[in-house]
Amino acid sequence: MTLAAQILGNRFAALAHEGAAGFAAMSRSPLVIEEGQYACAMLDGEGQLIAQDQGEPSHLAAIQATAEYTLDAFAFDLTEGDVILTGDPYCGGTWSGVLTIIVPVFWDGDLKFLSAVRFAVADLAGNVPGPFQPDAHEIWQESLRLTPVKLVKAGAPQKDVRNYITRNTRATALLDSDLTTAMVTATRIGEQIIGLIENKGLDLISAAATQRIEYGAARAKTALADLASGAASVDGATVSVTGGEQVHVDLSQMPVSEEDSNNLTLAATRAVVLVQLLSGVIEDAGMSQGILDAVKVTAPEGSTVNATFPAALSCGWRVVAPALSAALAQATGTIAAINPAPPMVILFDEIGSGPVTQPIALSPGFSTFEGCAGPDAASGRRRIISAEETEAAGRVNLWHRQIGNDGVTAELTVTAKNQEAIVVPGGLAPEISGATVRERSNVLTLPAGAKITFTYPRGDA
Repeated sequence: MTLAAQILGNRFAALAHEGAAGFAAMSRSPLVIEEGQYACAMLDGEGQLIAQDQGEPSHLAAIQATAEYTLDAFAFDLTEGDVILTGDPYCGGTWSGVLTIIVPVFWDGDLKFLSAVRFAVADLAGNVPGPFQPDAHEIWQESLRLTPVKLVKAGAPQKDVRNYITRNTRATALLDSDLTTAMVTATRIGEQIIGLIENKGLDLISAAATQRIEYGAARAKTALADLASGAASVDGATVSVTGGEQVHVDLSQMPVSEEDSNNLTLAATRAVVLVQLLSGVIEDAGMSQGILDAVKVTAPEGSTVNATFPAALSCGWRVVAPALSAALAQATGTIAAINPAPPMVILFDEIGSGPVTQPIALSPGFSTFEGCAGPDAASGRRRIISAEETEAAGRVNLWHRQIGNDGVTAELTVTAKNQEAIVVPGGLAPEISGATVRERSNVLTLPAGAKITFTYPRGDA
C-alpha cells in the first residue's frame, strides 16, 4: 500500500465518521440519539463498500446490500443531483422503520461513488406508534414498506414523494427533520469526495479505494486464519462454521420464519456473523468490502435468518441475534459478542387520541460487566440518558437508578394521563404496576402513577 493511498484511505474513513457523528448530533429520532441506530458510508459506483461508520452493529452489512439493490432498481436511471430514499428491509435492509438515503457522485458524467446515511425513525405507520410490534405477523403491522424512490430528481425536490412519506408517520416533525439532516449529510460527503477527486485526481482516489478494500480483506484473512471450525445448536438447528480462505457459516438448517416479529433478514444475519467473528478487525481497520467478503453465509430464503416478504422483522435483532451469536461463539470457541438486548418499553399517547404522537423509547440502564464502566462494546454508541432528559417530555419521572453488585435497577413513574405502551422483547421483562391490557391487543394502558421497574443483571463477560 502506497503512503498516498493509505492517507486517502484514512480520509475516506474520516468522511464516514464525520458524517455519522454530524448526523447523530443533529438527529431528532430517539432511536438515533439514545440507541445509536444510524450509519454513514462511502461506496464506489458499483456498490462496493469503501468506508463506513455505524452507531451499533446491526447496520454492518445493510448499507452495502441496500446500495446494490438500489443500483439495480435505478439501472441507467441515475443522474447528477439525484437523492434516493429506500426503507425496504427485504432489499438489503434489516427491519421496518429504518431508512437509507443514497446520493450518487458523478465525475465527467459517469457514476463513480455513492454516499449513504442510514437511520431508524421514531414511527413509520404500523398498527402501534414506534418501530416495534412484537405481535406482528407481517410487515404491514410494523411499518410502511418503502421501496427505492427518488426524493430529489436531478436537483429538483419531489414534493409529492416527501409528502407521502411524512404523512405516513405519527411523528411528522421528527421524520421530516431527519430526512433533511440525512440528505444534507450524504450530499456533503458527496461534495467532499468531488473535492478529493479535483485535488488528487480520479485515478489516485479510485486506487486508494481499491487498496482500502484489499487491506480490509487482508486483515480479515489474518484474523480468521486460526479460527476453529465447529458446530453448535440454536433453536434446535445446527449452525456450522468452516474455516479456510473464506470462512463459511452454514445456517441451512435454521427453521422457517416465525409468525411473529422474531426474524432476521440476510443483511442482519450477516451483521451478527461479522460482529461475532471480526469485531476486532472492524474496530481497528474500519468496515469495508474486503471484510464483508471474508465470510460466506448460507441461509435458506424464508428462514428465521433470511426472512422474506411479508415476514415481520422488528424484534429479530433483539431476540434472534443474541441466540445466533451465542451459537457461533460455541461453534468457534469464542465469547458471544452480542449479549441479550436490554429491556425496553415504548411509551406513547393513547392510540387514536390525536394525529401526532412522539413515541419514547424507555431503557434507562445497562448490564454491567467486569472491568467495564458502561454498556458492552456490541451495544455500540447506545447512550444512557439523564434523569432530566427522561423527564423532559413531561410523561415520566425517573425515581431512582442504582448500580449494585448484581447489576442495575431503575424505576420510572408515569406522570402524564392517557399513556399507552408496548413492552419490547429483550432481557428481563420490566415490571409494570397499575397497567391494564387493551382488549385483543398487546398494548398496555398506563394511568398516571403507574410504575415501571427495569432490571439489568450483571453480565458474564
